[in-house]
Amino acid sequence: MRRSLMAVLMLLALGVGVLCGAAAGLSGRAEAVELTERVEAGDRAALEGLKLTCSTYADNRLLWTTGCTFEGELETRTSFSFFPDGLSWEHERPERGIAIGLISTSFGVSGSAGLELVEEQRYEWDLFWAPVVDVAERTPAGEKRTEQVYVRDYFAFYPLSVDWDGLNGNLEEREASQLLSSIFPIPVPEDHCVEVTVEKGEDGQVYSVDMNTLTGGVDINYSSVPVEGGCYFTLNVFPCEGQEALPQSFDSGVWYLPDPDSESGSLPEPELVFPLGDADVREMQLTGDGSRLLLVVREDNVDTLLVVDRAAMTRVQRLPLFEVVDDGETYREYSGLTVGDGWLLAQATDGSFLLLDQTAGGTYETRIQDSLRPVEAWEYLLCRDEKVLAWDGERLAVAVNQDWYDKCGFYLAVYDRTGLRYAGRYDHSQDAGQPEEWRLRCRPADVVALTMEWAA
Repeated sequence: MRRSLMAVLMLLALGVGVLCGAAAGLSGRAEAVELTERVEAGDRAALEGLKLTCSTYADNRLLWTTGCTFEGELETRTSFSFFPDGLSWEHERPERGIAIGLISTSFGVSGSAGLELVEEQRYEWDLFWAPVVDVAERTPAGEKRTEQVYVRDYFAFYPLSVDWDGLNGNLEEREASQLLSSIFPIPVPEDHCVEVTVEKGEDGQVYSVDMNTLTGGVDINYSSVPVEGGCYFTLNVFPCEGQEALPQSFDSGVWYLPDPDSESGSLPEPELVFPLGDADVREMQLTGDGSRLLLVVREDNVDTLLVVDRAAMTRVQRLPLFEVVDDGETYREYSGLTVGDGWLLAQATDGSFLLLDQTAGGTYETRIQDSLRPVEAWEYLLCRDEKVLAWDGERLAVAVNQDWYDKCGFYLAVYDRTGLRYAGRYDHSQDAGQPEEWRLRCRPADVVALTMEWAA
């Protein structure tokens, strides 16, 4: 008994020693984190008052958080955390209200046990499978048959697929699809041709189907923002590339859709609350306080911001953003809107951006107009969705990891009314000498790798 107890104590002591040694080694790695600054444009005095935090991790258990200040020389301070049970990244699922799409006419399905097309047709949208079922009826056992058919021969209007927050199961989704398909009829162009391939086994069972669009078709664009009690959404139809424009068969604008009635199970119908005529909606968002809608629409080849008061559903501002240019050398159109606390950042595909600051009257004015390509070698890195922004009313700081997936270093730029004030590259010591095993490599922290703020 005594021998067993001594053995247990020895193993325990050994385990403690190993853990202490590991902790010491990890502490050494934490202290070894360094950032190397390389000024690539402007004056680093523009960084005064900026605080940046860079977070990296490895093995899903090791986390380094490095705070940076830029008063005089670059100063960094790193804290290290060890999570024996693994890091838990909380990915917030954004509320989207309603998602609207076209039933796809390009897809492939196969199954070793065979495909029951009647069942697929019944449970996966009847019209979606109609051309496949038709060609399958003419396919002999043991053969593969390919035909080119026109979608218009099977249905006159495209059915819509609907994913609506608050719906209860497939039945309600199907009913919602039928409801919106009737309110927003989208005619099938006569030239929408698909190629259908069906393969049957010797037993006559269908084992593989494939359908692809050859010509024609349409694209749709929707935006949706959830609010208490329902959601706003927009829907526009566009011809596929190279196709003639189609007349819109329903009113364009902002629609309001109340939440489904959970007790009765009835589906409410949407209401047009802000007509837009012939304007195409590129994006819709809410202001930070939720009181206004922000619409980016295309009017006369200019992408324009409309600010709409939700209480009265009236326009309070119209502000042109970017003229659409496609002359063979330059391609520019609106590409995205970031909503900050009292400010907006509008971007275009060529890297152009506008910083819009909110006035005391609640409208927006352009404070900065420049490019998110401050250094040619950076290409479009600052345009990425993973970038972080900080605005102090005079200066805009933009930062992004050198590679959002496996580079811990980052790029940093500062702008003001006069244009670019500073651009710098920051190389992270953990990017050097990375181990071969992917799990052990240091990478930007998931969810939030960089954060920034200006000192008050």
